Amino acid sequence: MNNLNFIDFISQKKILTMLFSIILSFSFNNFVTTTIDVFIDPVIDYLFGKKNKDNKIKIGDLEIELGKFIKELFKLIFTLYFLYFISKKVYKENIYKNN
Repeated sequence: MNNLNFIDFISQKKILTMLFSIILSFSFNNFVTTTIDVFIDPVIDYLFGKKNKDNKIKIGDLEIELGKFIKELFKLIFTLYFLYFISKKVYKENIYKNN
């Protein structure tokens, strides 16, 4: 297999687009995690107390880590908001481009 066929394969199957999307998603995940660790964790520590953040709430036999749950909830909300913002901007640009 020569290099020209490989380049044709990549461009036809849009593999580079998929690869860039995967790399970008990993980078964004790291950014969100760092943002939560730097900005949200101190707020949770302040509200619940550093020791209480790691406490577990018992409901019957079920133990819930409240601090970890809140941190992951903020991570999800931040990610969803960012994806909504980006998709809305891309959608608007596509509408203006097509008109």
